[in-house]
Amino acid sequence: MALDKTRNFLRSKRKELALLAVSTGLSFGVLSSAYKYLTKDMVSMKRYRDMCKSAQEGTLEDNFSESSMKNDCLINGLKNQVIRVPKNPRRTYEFVPNALVVDKVLNKFNCWGYRDYDYPEKKPENTFRIGMFGDSFTAGWGISDNFQSYSKILEVIVSQVPDLSKQYQFLNFGSPGYNSLAEVSLFQEEALRLDLDAAVLQFFEDDGGYATGQVDSDTYSEEAAKSLFRVMKGDNPEFWNFFDELLKRMKKIAVPRSMDLYFLSHCDPGYLKSGKRSPKNIRAVEIARNNDFGIIDVWDSLRESVMLYGQKDSCENLVNLSEDDIAFLRVAPLNSHPSILSNEMVALYILKHVLPSIPEEDRDKIRGFYFNGGYRRHFQSYDARRMLPSLPKRHLDEINGSMKERLEDYFKAVSN
Repeated sequence: MALDKTRNFLRSKRKELALLAVSTGLSFGVLSSAYKYLTKDMVSMKRYRDMCKSAQEGTLEDNFSESSMKNDCLINGLKNQVIRVPKNPRRTYEFVPNALVVDKVLNKFNCWGYRDYDYPEKKPENTFRIGMFGDSFTAGWGISDNFQSYSKILEVIVSQVPDLSKQYQFLNFGSPGYNSLAEVSLFQEEALRLDLDAAVLQFFEDDGGYATGQVDSDTYSEEAAKSLFRVMKGDNPEFWNFFDELLKRMKKIAVPRSMDLYFLSHCDPGYLKSGKRSPKNIRAVEIARNNDFGIIDVWDSLRESVMLYGQKDSCENLVNLSEDDIAFLRVAPLNSHPSILSNEMVALYILKHVLPSIPEEDRDKIRGFYFNGGYRRHFQSYDARRMLPSLPKRHLDEINGSMKERLEDYFKAVSN
């Protein structure tokens, strides 16, 4: 009897049950698709670790299916044994010590895996060390000579000043592809080991992205990866709270040691065409200022250089710029990375802002030499073909003929 009642009930509700089944299936399908879309850039932690291990053993297959990894230089670097998985899971990868990487130009790495010279781990006596942390902009990606990153240009500038009481080292910790979490984590590892006296953290608008296999914990964890992915994904408002926490991590190390911290806001020269700053850079600068970082906003330096290059009366006239107007700032056409000339100008701008950290006995000497034109020696043999190899040939003669004079004006402008 009970069985018959159940059958009759199911027959009477056949349509409703069918609709329920269909709607449930559709809902599941939508949710499944949404989940796959939202996590398409993620690779499971186990899969990521397996791929890294296989790559280092030379057994990684070439046709792996994860969309975010198909053309990933991370895997190519692992396969070619120029990068490796670090012990710290907050950093997805690190370059192998003494690696040589060819990416249109030759990139040489030192004994610690950074694009720099070799330095002794123990800081020599009477030495002042400033660490430069950032992504490929700081590393000088796209420029063939290590000494043409703005870190090394800074070191050369200061080394020209006679009778200093200390030696000044600007260590380049820039790592291509790093985001803010990886950069701050690297600072936490190296600031104490190398006894830094000051540090500069460079920011670019994509530094809030998520890196494959990255977690914010002491051990690799699938749950930690998913949690971090949600924070770092796209324009998630949570990221700015996370970013604020990262800067506080730096301060926790720096403040007890009286280590000065600076925030270098770098940008794609393309923003100069519209005259509008990147909203992400604006927000990042605001947070850094609230954390008492010294602010070095490259936007101002780039606008001044474009103003002088284009013979504009003032920065207010920088409107409706073309790609030709800003090409001299790029390492290659439509590439956001800075050219050698751009690095020279940015280095000068950085030096102006970090002078307060220099010991007083040397500060006035550097400032005096700086104002009196010692830095301009870099441009005595200025050649646009060397400094700006990516520019169309029609610009080179014009630049060679007039840039020296404009640079004199530029030095006066940024010295004020």
